[in-house]
Amino acid sequence: MSRYVVDLLSKNSGNDKFEMVLFDTSHAIKNTFKNIKTSYNSIFNSGIKRAIQGLFLSIRNITKYPFFLKRTNPDVIHICGVSFYPFWERTIYAFFSLLAGKKIFLHYLGSFDQFYYSSNKFGKYFIRLSLSMADKIGVLSQRTFLDMSHFIDKDHLEMIPSSVEVTNIPERSSRRSNDLKLLFVGGSDPFRKGAKEILEVLPAVAKKHSSIKFIFSGSEILKNLISTLEISLQQKNTKFIGFFDEKDKWNIYQSADILLLPSHNEGLPYVIIEALASGLPIISSTVGGISEVVEDGKNGFIIEPGDKSALKSKILELANSPDTRLLFSKANWKKAREQYSLEENIERINNIYTAL
Repeated sequence: MSRYVVDLLSKNSGNDKFEMVLFDTSHAIKNTFKNIKTSYNSIFNSGIKRAIQGLFLSIRNITKYPFFLKRTNPDVIHICGVSFYPFWERTIYAFFSLLAGKKIFLHYLGSFDQFYYSSNKFGKYFIRLSLSMADKIGVLSQRTFLDMSHFIDKDHLEMIPSSVEVTNIPERSSRRSNDLKLLFVGGSDPFRKGAKEILEVLPAVAKKHSSIKFIFSGSEILKNLISTLEISLQQKNTKFIGFFDEKDKWNIYQSADILLLPSHNEGLPYVIIEALASGLPIISSTVGGISEVVEDGKNGFIIEPGDKSALKSKILELANSPDTRLLFSKANWKKAREQYSLEENIERINNIYTAL
């Protein structure tokens, strides 16, 4: 979500039609996730100390928001929304905005299906009530569009998928080396992204391809997870690169041969769209809007979350077929430019601002 906000602000910085003003609701607290959590339990997943800190930061931001509205007097409120606890925090911002008579555009960036359908009937009612406050809702996937259209007028919904700057990214050349590099980008919560499953199939994959290398990007939690492997596997078949700078991003994607993201819970992650843009073959899961981007057997492989047998099988299938990797690569590079251009998305959003 932070990357989306940065893209939005930077692309509109020279726009003489709109002045963008940021109200920052981020929680700059170090994440220390210990397990997979995709519900309200995630509040306590990093420990009680972080949960309390996060609660106080939310209260502080909510308290400041009405004064921010009065001082800046915006015409349109653009709220970036995600699921579970953050959704309810953003509901409060929407409520204050409604009281102030402002037009509200909600761009829903979380995994709506899991959030909505795991809620009880009272939870579902209040989710629908919260969404009804928005004048326009942008969604990442057709799945979310259809789910919301059961109770939100389709005229109030618009497809705005994750997108990326595609200019100046060259098409990948054919790599037929046996020294394959598999990239995993796990952010601050590698469990949710499927790191545990990757590490569990890694020994079996390395047994078939001894020169294969798994490149792991993410938090120190991920580094600690890697340390549970045998020393020989750690040294020969894994590399931990931590968080990488934006300026190094495309070099890292271009140096890899396959992207792995067997997530348990997603909306439509940026890493999938970035992999498309760099022509990187993808192995991911059926969650969120991923399967609308990665078509199984056409530009990547899709598996069920947690299916280690399928994950191992698809890794080996791609590792053994440079022709398939090249086919997926060309399809992804083309698809990113035709369907997931950042410029087109910014234009869609600016059109929404104008209409509101």
